[in-house]
Amino acid sequence: MTFPKARPIVFGLLFLGWLGFLFYLVLSAPTDIVSRPQLLAAPICIIGEVREDNGKADANVSIVEILFAPKIKIVGERILLHDLPTLAKGHGYRGPGRYILPLAEGPDGMLELAAVPRLTGRSTKFSASHGDLMIVGNFSRRFSRRLLGPIAQGKAVEAKLAGYHVWLDDVNLRIYMLNDGTRQQADAILNSR
Repeated sequence: MTFPKARPIVFGLLFLGWLGFLFYLVLSAPTDIVSRPQLLAAPICIIGEVREDNGKADANVSIVEILFAPKIKIVGERILLHDLPTLAKGHGYRGPGRYILPLAEGPDGMLELAAVPRLTGRSTKFSASHGDLMIVGNFSRRFSRRLLGPIAQGKAVEAKLAGYHVWLDDVNLRIYMLNDGTRQQADAILNSR
């Protein structure tokens, strides 16, 4: 008779042990996780010294170390990244310091932050006589038709969009504060290239 009475106690202790193990996993997990697809897709990856300018990241970045870059060879060179001042904490910016910066060459030949690649979604490109319109994201066909229909028919919507690149979905930019964990992750990712 003691075994049926002990069964709930044993299961309760096992449940508490399982919860304790999950709590340990949460505490021991890395706080910053580097995006593998972003680093593999970025043709240039550097460690840069980012300064602060009026509470935002300064666009002028000093190259501290080159992790992967076939074109950039000078450590200490300063580069201009126009996307950097727009980043907030959700994008990885935590104040002045050293960051792992995945970079790509923009359409104008200047360096810019490389976006995290989209792994899902539909992309539609429509070329008008006045400019390009790029729709990126998980949009329904009905939404795409409602937007593209008036533009294809040459209605007033086209005049508002003339000469502009319109993104209906935010480009996901991420930077990573340099610490031992992010450095180890970046080295492991870049060594697998």
